[in-house]
Amino acid sequence: MSPKASLFLIVLAAVVIVGSMSVFVVDEREHALRFQFGEIVDASYEPGLHFKWPVIQNVVKYPNRILT
Repeated sequence: MSPKASLFLIVLAAVVIVGSMSVFVVDEREHALRFQFGEIVDASYEPGLHFKWPVIQNVVKYPNRILT
């Protein structure tokens, strides 16, 4: 395998991994909170596909049924 092909595969794998880390799905039966460095940034998510920064932000999901 040529060096250019190896480099292309490595870059493609990195793009796929970062892309999958930056997408999250909110189900109809869930609430989602997006945190950035431990502080809540956003809490109003409709069901569907949403995006976040991969390393800086994280998402915690809670079922609607246990919240009062």
